[in-house]
Amino acid sequence: MLRCSAGFRRATTKDLLVHWCLRGLARFVVSVLAMAAMSPFAAYAHEDTPLVFGSDGALSGLPRKYGEVRLLAVFSDGTTGVLQKVVVEIAGRRTQLKSCLVSVLKSRSRTQIQPSASWYHQVDSVPPYLEIAFFDDDFDPASSENAYVSLRFSLQDGRLIGGSRVERSWWRRRMGVTDLVFREICPAVN
Repeated sequence: MLRCSAGFRRATTKDLLVHWCLRGLARFVVSVLAMAAMSPFAAYAHEDTPLVFGSDGALSGLPRKYGEVRLLAVFSDGTTGVLQKVVVEIAGRRTQLKSCLVSVLKSRSRTQIQPSASWYHQVDSVPPYLEIAFFDDDFDPASSENAYVSLRFSLQDGRLIGGSRVERSWWRRRMGVTDLVFREICPAVN
């Protein structure tokens, strides 16, 4: 028999075994309940659909209801060099990024720009959107750890609705995401 401190009755080996079994069962039940509670979120998980970036700027792969969607990227040396201008056309609305925002985009060719979209998710918090990843100039297509800036546009009205910077964090040794604050990059951008 084992003796517990603070005046409790003596615990037998059988008492401890029952206690450990019940504690293990309780942990198992909590784990199962946690997984069950998370399962509805798994149903909403999805990946954006990659789009084809045509040589004329047309983005194909979207449902017809969004009309013609185009991306114009102008580089200093024609198809390469410093990115100078970005224009997105969605739903008849033309959005040209301000030069202060274009300056944070480090893509040096069209091959470093990858558009994708999502229109089949629940639209409670985020409308259907076009996401454009502007990879940094050291882009390696064989790597899953490329740094980039991602800009998100509403497919409903063409507005710029968000952006983030994805890069390797030297202290975490993994990829990290930082939201872009447009008013800090360009005070005139909302």
